Amino acid sequence: MNLTPKRSDAEKYLKGVPERTQSSDHPTGAKEDNKVFTDYTGVTHTRLLEMWTAKPPDYHTCCIDFVIHYSNLGFIGRTVRNMYLNVCGGSAFIRPSENVWPHCGDMFMERTSIGNHVGVCLDCDGINWTVVEAGQGTPGKDGFEVLLRRSRPYNPANIVGWIDLDMWLDRNVQIKDGAALRLEGKWTVKKNGETWYYTFTSNLGLCYQQAGRTKDQHAGVGTWSVDVNNVTISLDGEGDKSVIEVWPLPLPALNQTGKGTTRTGDGPESAVSMQRWDSLTKTPVCGPSVPAPSAQPQSVQPQSVQAP
Repeated sequence: MNLTPKRSDAEKYLKGVPERTQSSDHPTGAKEDNKVFTDYTGVTHTRLLEMWTAKPPDYHTCCIDFVIHYSNLGFIGRTVRNMYLNVCGGSAFIRPSENVWPHCGDMFMERTSIGNHVGVCLDCDGINWTVVEAGQGTPGKDGFEVLLRRSRPYNPANIVGWIDLDMWLDRNVQIKDGAALRLEGKWTVKKNGETWYYTFTSNLGLCYQQAGRTKDQHAGVGTWSVDVNNVTISLDGEGDKSVIEVWPLPLPALNQTGKGTTRTGDGPESAVSMQRWDSLTKTPVCGPSVPAPSAQPQSVQPQSVQAP
């Protein structure tokens, strides 16, 4: 494929990664730091040893560190967070299908025998691909971490998906995904003289409960969607009693108040205010008997693949 300017920049950067380098420049993984490895991952061998020998040990592996470092150079930006938020449902996240595979600069997630792994694609033809990836087979056990630029077979069955670099640079995608990132979590909503608590999840669901109520009293579930201008919220109800709310973008920052509109059934519009007071919550504010949407954001712990 003809590379866009951003993909050309990514290609130049990724081709500059050594075919193999490790966190220590000593063959047995002694304590000497390897500057080349640190320049590409932001992690020193000294720091890895500290984590691996801590009590309890933190068997950290650097596949995620390389991807974060790559992202922060401006190729993808906050899509590391976006990828894990929806595991992986961001607007620029592509899942493998027939004749669809990642291209140069796309950040991928794949399944391995020891967990999920992330890296960056340099080239792919649907049969083989060249990737840049960090890590090792058993975190903390081999004595050092490895950074590789290598070719290997492309197996779509193992691929969770990837962030399409060109799609991510689309302004509309950035607006929509940015709003979704900011929406997830707990909000206090005030309307018609009443206070409500909403918990938004990454799977386009939410649960809600009126303040001061317990369990299933005045509680329910709903859905939400986002475009380049608004978040539209649909709350369940009976017959014409369903509630539609529109929250304009940009959404307010943490602990700041925003304003929108709400309408019940065919009734008139009225004002609604909202304030986010928590994000990435694991526990809905709704009562335990409320059938909250099926999945809160899963905590993804990337693990690395075996280096040769």
